[in-house]
Amino acid sequence: SHEVYISDEQLKWFENTLKDHRYEDGWNIILFSHAPPMGSGLRALQEIHVKNTCAWLNHAGDSKRRRIFHNLVNQHGGILCWFSGHFHLSHDYEESISIIKNTLPGSVTSYIQTGVIGRKSSRDNRRQSRILTGNDESIRVWTINHHISDKEIKNKLRLDLEIPTSHLARARMTAMGKDLECLRVRNEDEITPNSKEWFSA
Repeated sequence: SHEVYISDEQLKWFENTLKDHRYEDGWNIILFSHAPPMGSGLRALQEIHVKNTCAWLNHAGDSKRRRIFHNLVNQHGGILCWFSGHFHLSHDYEESISIIKNTLPGSVTSYIQTGVIGRKSSRDNRRQSRILTGNDESIRVWTINHHISDKEIKNKLRLDLEIPTSHLARARMTAMGKDLECLRVRNEDEITPNSKEWFSA
């Protein structure tokens, strides 16, 4: 099967799993998929993935199938983090993490790009891994670099995102009008559209 195609059977399983683990019951779900869903806000390479209709899950399907994941996330509310790879890009891009507010109070989903380790697989010569840690208070997402030769820097964990696990804490943040971008940790390595590295991928 195609690397970004999810069958009807898998979709039904996904929907039922969400129904069985409701946001209102306190669930925080962490999800992993090869490609991200449409609407995730993660950076995609137009000339490779978008043009070839393989950027997002079920990209080649009709508009309803392409948007079903976004709609399920928004309606359910309990998917706290959604990790995906597929684009072979590093964690240093501004859009390597996208935080989207959902309908239910305090419900946010962080879409998180996961890079590659292999030299031949990287599209921008930056090789990185994500590390996920958590406790009762928060979920943290870190980056470790594999492309830097200095061992002290290479093995140093970089905090990229910290999200409160409490639904109430997140609801307070959004009710007070706090920008969800405050959950992100800005780093000096970040590549923005104004950076010379932006077009190097």
